[in-house]
Amino acid sequence: MALADRNLELSFIGGGTGTGPRIHYGQLTESNSTSIVLTSYPPVMTAPNPSDPIVLSSGPGIVDHIVMGDDGRPRHLRSWSTGGGPAYTLTLPAGVSIRSQLSAVSYGNGQIDLAAVGSDQGIYHWRYRLGTWSAPARLSGTVIS
Repeated sequence: MALADRNLELSFIGGGTGTGPRIHYGQLTESNSTSIVLTSYPPVMTAPNPSDPIVLSSGPGIVDHIVMGDDGRPRHLRSWSTGGGPAYTLTLPAGVSIRSQLSAVSYGNGQIDLAAVGSDQGIYHWRYRLGTWSAPARLSGTVIS
């Protein structure tokens, strides 16, 4: 759940009619009304490493949804309060899959930092800035638990 311009944005994974699991989202407005939307966004991963969706506000009038696609790659859907927005599929390091929950943070300036643990026990970092996602960068060290 994220707060965006005095409105709460809710995101969850649910079934689509004959389409497999997809991201659903809705906004609870000041009048306490909401409408849950089933996106046409690509199906999300449910096995072997399911990941909860991330919803955050990276700036005024911006809501970002990040999910793990059914192909094992992170997906980002940006929505503006005026409607619409771009969708991105992030790259993975060669020969590495994601084995952990995705984690993301934003500082309110439109930038997003995303991190996850890879199958090689490395911690990987992506950065969204100025409309572009960086390639994954492996941070030093390894995860032992």
